[in-house]
Parts: sequence; structure tokens; C-alpha cells
Amino acid sequence: MDPKIDRWLRMLAGDAANSAGEPRAAPMGTARNDEELLDAYSRAVVAVAEKVGPAVVSIGVRRRARAQAAGGEAAGSGVIIAPDGFVLTNNHVVEQAHEVEVRVTEGASYPAEIVGTDPATDLAVVRAGASSLPAAQLGDSEALRVGQLVIRATWGWPARCDR
Repeated sequence: MDPKIDRWLRMLAGDAANSAGEPRAAPMGTARNDEELLDAYSRAVVAVAEKVGPAVVSIGVRRRARAQAAGGEAAGSGVIIAPDGFVLTNNHVVEQAHEVEVRVTEGASYPAEIVGTDPATDLAVVRAGASSLPAAQLGDSEALRVGQLVIRATWGWPARCDR
């Protein structure tokens, strides 16, 4: 057996083995083990939020009224991906917008322009009229494995990789 798999199995089983030396099925976790795991996960999420939080922005848009549809205001979120103002957001947030504004966590607002959209993936990039902004470092989706937990800063909820 692969030593890494053996180590994980023994850890999950509380380092217990049957008479043949094979790991037993893991018993239900103890409250202490569960608390330690949840605390470690919580610390990881907090660390990511502290690191990426300043790069998360609020996006406000105004849409023109058309004959068949009402205009109005809408809002969404995004994440700064480059210090010179490039922000990744959802296409549906900026779709048909004629004015876009980006608000950073400190409260400053900047007019923005739509740079590109991709309705098929519901992604869009806008550029805020600012520089020296705190940018998030994007991960490598090719390095993810099915079932791996990821944290999506824009939405703020843990997700699972299902590709």
C-alpha cells in the first residue's frame, strides 16, 4: 500500500489497526477531533479572507431603459485581479450596463468600463479608473482535483471542484 494512503487511513481510523495490521474503518469522530478539524478549516478560511478580502469589490451598474424592458440599477461583486484596476465579475452583473462603478472595501468608488464579457461562462472583466489597487492572486484550476474544496472570494462560500 502507498505509504501516504496508509498514513491517512491510520489517521482517520485513530491509528487503530486490526490483528492483520490493516487499518480499521474510521469510527465516528470524537468531539475533540471534530473541533480540531473545524478549527483548522476555520483558520484556513479566515487566512484567505484576510489576504483576499481587500481585493473584493462591490459593483454598481445603471442600465438604460428600452422599449421592451425597464432600466434601473443593479449591484454585484467582483475581485480585483490586477493592481491597475482590472476586476473579474459575473457577466449578468454588467450585462446591458451603460454605467459601471467599482467600490473598494475602504469605501472609495471609481468609474469603470466593461473590457470584455463571456455570457457562456457568465464572466466579465471591467476596469476601474484607479491604480495601485490590492489584487488577489488567482489559483491554478488545472491543479485542482475532483472533490477538492476551494474558496471563491467573489461569492464568499466554500465550493467543491466538480470538473
